[in-house]
Amino acid sequence: MCQSRERVDEATREHLCYMLRAFEDSVALGGHDPDLVTLAADLHATHGTPYEVQMLMGVRTGAQRDLAAHHDV
Repeated sequence: MCQSRERVDEATREHLCYMLRAFEDSVALGGHDPDLVTLAADLHATHGTPYEVQMLMGVRTGAQRDLAAHHDV
């Protein structure tokens, strides 16, 4: 079954909100979407759940360096 990009993004946001609200251990966010990274940072500020961003090597290397300056990547 193929999902639309919008539905996949919506489900990812819903799961990220749940995990950063409900979990006490670190959450790993795999992705390159800056909006999701911002959402994770906002949720961390609200709930305190530790998180890290995981990205594929060689994809958006500039963004990886920028993120690494402020977040666990």
